[in-house]
Amino acid sequence: MRFPRPSHPRCESRPGHVPYPPSFVHRSLDDFNAGALDASEAASRLGMSRSHLFRLRHRHLNGKPVTAVSGGNHLQRWPEAVQAVRAAFLARPEAPNFQLIADQIASRLDFTRHRTSVAAHARRYVAATFVPSDTTWGHFEHFRAVFLRMGLPMAIYTDGLSLFGHESTAEGRDPKSEFQRALTALGVSHLVAPSPQAKGKIERRFGTLQGRVVTLLGHEKVQSFAHAQVVLQAEIDHLNRTVCRTTGMSPNDRWDRTLQDGMTVMQPVPSTALLDLHLAIHDRRSRNTDNPVDFEGRSWAIAPTLRKTVSIIHHPGRQFWVVTEPPAPPENRWPEVLGK
Repeated sequence: MRFPRPSHPRCESRPGHVPYPPSFVHRSLDDFNAGALDASEAASRLGMSRSHLFRLRHRHLNGKPVTAVSGGNHLQRWPEAVQAVRAAFLARPEAPNFQLIADQIASRLDFTRHRTSVAAHARRYVAATFVPSDTTWGHFEHFRAVFLRMGLPMAIYTDGLSLFGHESTAEGRDPKSEFQRALTALGVSHLVAPSPQAKGKIERRFGTLQGRVVTLLGHEKVQSFAHAQVVLQAEIDHLNRTVCRTTGMSPNDRWDRTLQDGMTVMQPVPSTALLDLHLAIHDRRSRNTDNPVDFEGRSWAIAPTLRKTVSIIHHPGRQFWVVTEPPAPPENRWPEVLGK
C-alpha cells in the first residue's frame, strides 16, 4: 500500500552538489514506499546511501523537511584505475557480470561498491536522430517527436553540456538555457549528471549504438541523412525488442508492463500550438521607427504596436512569429501575435 504524501513538504540539498527538483525526490520516495523501486534502485536514483534513503523516507512520511543527501560526499568521482577495470570488463563481448566487476574492483583496488552501482538496472526506451550539428533547435525537434509519441516525462536527465544548462532546475531557480526555459514551461524538470559515472548507463547504450550503426551505415552504403535515419531507427527497434539478461524483459516489454501496472508518471502532451510556443528559439528585437522588425537579414512588416521591443518565436528554417512579449510563467500562454 502506498504511504500518504505529506501535504506541503520542502526539499533541501547538500552544499556542493546539484539539487534534485523536489517533485523528483518526492516521487522517487513515493515509488520506493509503494514497492515500485527497491532500496538499491531508489538509493541509486537519488544518489545516496541506503541508510540515508531510509532516514529520508522517515522524514518524508512524518511531514518533515526532506534533505536530498546528508553530510559527506557519497558521489565522489570514481578513481581512474577503478574506471579502467570496470571499462575493461564491460568491453568484453559476453553479457556483463556486474557482481564479478564489483568483486574485482574491491579485491584489486580496495574500492567497494554494490553490484547495483555498476549494473544497468532497466533499459529505457531509446529515441535517436541524425543531425548535421548539435543545436538547441535540433534537440527541440527530437524531443517534440518523443513527447508526441510517449507523453511528457517528469524529468529529463542530461550531461552538463552548456546547450542544456549546466545545473539542474529546481524550484525558484531561473532557467540557464533555452532548453531549460522550454522544459520549465512544459512542467518537466531537468536533471544534470553530477559526474561521468552518473550517466554511465546511457553512455554504454550510446557506445553500443555507435559501434553497430557505423558498421551498418557502411554496409548499406548510406549517402543521405534520410537513409541514415531509416537504418538507425531499424537498429533502435531491434534493441528495444532485445531481451535483457538482467531483467528477463525487453525495453518494449518493460514499457508495456509499466503502462499496464499504472506505474508511469508520463503526463499528457499539451496542444501542438503550445509545443510550437515553447519548443522554439526565443529572441528579442527592437522595432524600427516605421514599425517593421529586422530578422534573418530582412525587414518584416508587423501589426501596429506601441512597444519598442518585441519577441521572436523562431522555428529555424521553417517559420517564426513576432509577439508582443515572451510567454509569462506560470500560464505560459501565447501572447498577442503581431505577425507570422
